[in-house]
Amino acid sequence: MLDAFIINRIQREREAPAHARVPLRIDIPAPPPPRPEAVEVTEDREERGVVEVDFTI
Repeated sequence: MLDAFIINRIQREREAPAHARVPLRIDIPAPPPPRPEAVEVTEDREERGVVEVDFTI
């Protein structure tokens, strides 16, 4: 059996207006900008391409 305190709290939360509730929110930090020296660009670097994968059977 639930305690009277828990029952009262559940009833108050059900009766509370929707705008009074605090919405859950998660702040995601922005990724740091890439450092210029982190990416090395050379002439002998391979060209990138596209690969198509067909998952139909």
